[in-house]
Amino acid sequence: MDAVLAALRTLEDALIHKPNTLPVVEQNLAALRDQVGRGDFAKGVTHVLLDGGAPLTLRQTAGMVLKQQLKVDPPTGEDAALRQMILGGVTTPQPREVVNVVSGIVKDMAQGWGMPLTGALLQAPLAPDTAVVPCITTILECHDLGEEVLDQFYRLIPKALELLPRTDAGGQATLVHLLKVLYEEPTSEAQEDLCREYTMRYLETLLSVVHDKSVVLEALPGSVAHWSGQVTSPTPPIQQAFALVLEALRAGTDAQKIVACRFWTEAAQAMDLSMCIDELVRHLLPCLQWSDEVLLDDCGLTNGNDGNVVEKEVQVVSCVRRNAEQDDDEDDGEDQAERLVGCSVLRTEAQQCLSTLAGEQGDAAAAAVCNLLQEHKSAPSGNWKQREVMLTMLGAVADGCVDVFVQRGITEHVINEAVETIRTFPEHALVRDAAYWLIGEYAAALNSTEDFEDDDDEDEETFPPLVMNVCAPALLNGLRDGNKRCQFTCIQALKMVAGRYKQANSYPLVKVLLEVAVSGLQTENRCRAFEAATSMMRSVDIEETEAAALPEVVLGYVQSLLNGCAADVFVRRNDLPSVLWALTEACKFLRQENGNVVAGILNMVHGIIDAVNNIAVATGKLDHGVQSSIIALDVATALCDVFPNEFASSAEVVKRSLSLGLSLSERMANDPSAIADRESLVQSCASISADLATTTYSTVADVAPELSKYLIQVVCGGSIRMDYTSGYVAMSNVCWALGEFFVRVPPDVVAGVFAPTLEPLVKKVVSFVADDEQYGDAAGSSSVNGAKQNAAILLGRLGYREMPIAAALTPEVVDAWCTAMHSLDDDNLEEKIEGVAGLIGALLRGHASAPNPASLLLAAGTMAVWKGRPHPSFAPLVKGVVAALLATDLPTVFSQHMPEPLQIALVFRYYESRRKGHWSRLDANKLAADANGKQFDESTWKSVCQQLHASPSTGLGKRRVIDMYSSGLLRLHLDAPRVANLILTNLRSAAGL
Repeated sequence: MDAVLAALRTLEDALIHKPNTLPVVEQNLAALRDQVGRGDFAKGVTHVLLDGGAPLTLRQTAGMVLKQQLKVDPPTGEDAALRQMILGGVTTPQPREVVNVVSGIVKDMAQGWGMPLTGALLQAPLAPDTAVVPCITTILECHDLGEEVLDQFYRLIPKALELLPRTDAGGQATLVHLLKVLYEEPTSEAQEDLCREYTMRYLETLLSVVHDKSVVLEALPGSVAHWSGQVTSPTPPIQQAFALVLEALRAGTDAQKIVACRFWTEAAQAMDLSMCIDELVRHLLPCLQWSDEVLLDDCGLTNGNDGNVVEKEVQVVSCVRRNAEQDDDEDDGEDQAERLVGCSVLRTEAQQCLSTLAGEQGDAAAAAVCNLLQEHKSAPSGNWKQREVMLTMLGAVADGCVDVFVQRGITEHVINEAVETIRTFPEHALVRDAAYWLIGEYAAALNSTEDFEDDDDEDEETFPPLVMNVCAPALLNGLRDGNKRCQFTCIQALKMVAGRYKQANSYPLVKVLLEVAVSGLQTENRCRAFEAATSMMRSVDIEETEAAALPEVVLGYVQSLLNGCAADVFVRRNDLPSVLWALTEACKFLRQENGNVVAGILNMVHGIIDAVNNIAVATGKLDHGVQSSIIALDVATALCDVFPNEFASSAEVVKRSLSLGLSLSERMANDPSAIADRESLVQSCASISADLATTTYSTVADVAPELSKYLIQVVCGGSIRMDYTSGYVAMSNVCWALGEFFVRVPPDVVAGVFAPTLEPLVKKVVSFVADDEQYGDAAGSSSVNGAKQNAAILLGRLGYREMPIAAALTPEVVDAWCTAMHSLDDDNLEEKIEGVAGLIGALLRGHASAPNPASLLLAAGTMAVWKGRPHPSFAPLVKGVVAALLATDLPTVFSQHMPEPLQIALVFRYYESRRKGHWSRLDANKLAADANGKQFDESTWKSVCQQLHASPSTGLGKRRVIDMYSSGLLRLHLDAPRVANLILTNLRSAAGL
């Protein structure tokens, strides 16, 4: 490998002395790599990297080249020779610079080389002058490991502690980082036990032998959770640690203060801090201050009246506050303020620490804040920066301290001080923003206090007088603040307040919010205001007479937009989607006298979709106007729910809108980037189709064949992604709409449209019901269960009209179908009757020629546990089921031809219908461990079923739990004849036999 060595020396020389030759040198190096082969080239470079006799700069050059190659050609499990060379370098003493290079390479290749790498690291001795410790740390930080492997890594804790006193500062930092990672991430009881066992030794060693205080501080937050056994009487090491971290918070660098804040955040959740909380709160307050360096040098801000400068002030504080609250809402100043957030991590951490102290330390934290507040009452109040810091502290502790503040009678004082601040500092938006935020925090927090709770009747909860008379007016006035960030803070605060008082009628807040939104807000905040109003309208009393004006306010704004600009400009407006969502929610407040509003809304819907289609036809492109089309159709759906008569009278407009929506959907089919939007559009089109079928079928009868073909094509086409929310929700609506049309179309449409595509249609619908894998991680969620219900109803309705579907109804399919139908509420009685009657009818018809008693037994079990007494129309059907079952050797079918999981599922379903009351949640793992190997009689099995019903898993997930523990808890010796007779007895009773 002399050629590789020579090339690396040339590259080293170019890097140090001749940078202008680098392009040529790198080209020659690449040519050499291709000439000798990438594998041999990598081995040659690795040899130089690990050659202890080579100059350090040459070894570093080799490491750089090797890292670059491994990124281009990721290592695989077959690279045994290269892997062995690098692992040899990991365990061999090396200079610190080479250790860093080798550990970086291991980080890049760990995923590809997997367990051989992990096993080698576990067998290697810990040594501070090798790369073993940083490589182990990298593995722990970057890769998921099984519990067994993790347990082995945790057994390294005592070895690492033994090494700490015997290594230099660099080695100590590496070992402490490993211990920090281990203490932060225990995932099992055994790992927790090891951490607790060595916690005090770890702490004593840190404080006595590690002289770099920054290294000590970095290690403390992760370990403090394991100090909880020393709560009432802190040991000398804990007292020493407290003193160290308090001093860092008082006089350390910003980086040390950040770590100190994180330490106290963790400590507040682990132990009683009453012995130091007054001093702690006092030291945290300065951490909230904006330094002149940040405001002037980093941000370019001044304290003058310039509107742009004030706006930047507010962007800074809002970004930091949003980071502390982990708020996901986008901020229009985020890009500009990203650097500012980095400069202000200390303020963020201090705010989070105060919030945690208030929530975890209760009265002690509140008392400390009250003492500090009392001290500051006598301080001059003209400094807007000091006022902003105090408001930020009081806002951060609102949720945790409000009870004590109410008891001490200072809550009203705090809120009034914030209101006064808004009036006192009109030239400083930053302090006004803090005041608005505080008002919102306390208005929301007051909901949790005893003084303001309505304990007699939760459903009649109202806003407390302090909220309604002081907080709400201040926030509503803030909507007209000249600074848009202050406006946004008020919008978010009003939304939060309405969310906390869900039973209170928030109509007055919504009314002003909408009025301000349509008259004076800039685009970004207008969108946010409409989004907040949409959320808040859910808590408005639907009987509120004045609320009938809400849809007119929104529609009036939409119409003014439409009249003020061309259609293509209108549908591209950034605020249109949020306005339409608000209109969708507002539709529920319409009254009979608002028929003209309904017509106006439906015409607007048609105009939006028509404009988007025209743009697509003219330009051949789709843009964000598609989103407006989707929501516009949802507006029409909302109208159908609350205004069916007027909706029917405007059906022609809706039909035209639907036709345009379908055309747009087809146009989007060839655009991969639009797949999510297409799925949402399909969902909306299917929803409006179903509404048209159920409310005014006669007006759409002429297009029913074409609509049915479109819906069948969507089901069978495979273009909908069932592992994405937008996909399975769309398919849910498609199955719903297809079922509604199928039970209404005349026989010729059934024969001409449905019959030719029956086989692929049934195959797909069956998969939606029975194949959980296609839903990915969402399987078992409420949205997926809803999709499976609609697919199950469609499958039953196909049988209801005597389509030949029995061949697809295997026991497993019927079992999955039973689960979906059993969870369907009786509110959907017509769908449930048609679905159950259709599927059992199909089974009975198929039973005559090809008996499938296992499937019939499952369907009978579902009918036997109908919630309440089955519908009277089922009596003939039940008689047919009983006759078919009696003609079968039912016990043999049950015990020999039905898989055990289905046996258990059926019995579980039977007993589930008879459970009474509510059962406490039960951990299935614990239940299995306690009951493993026991025999069960019927009463014990019934108890197990009742307890499993309360477990977190539902539907098929519940049966998986049953199947998983069949070797222990649920290995039942079922009495097949008894189970069969129980079901038959219940069926006879249901049929009146």
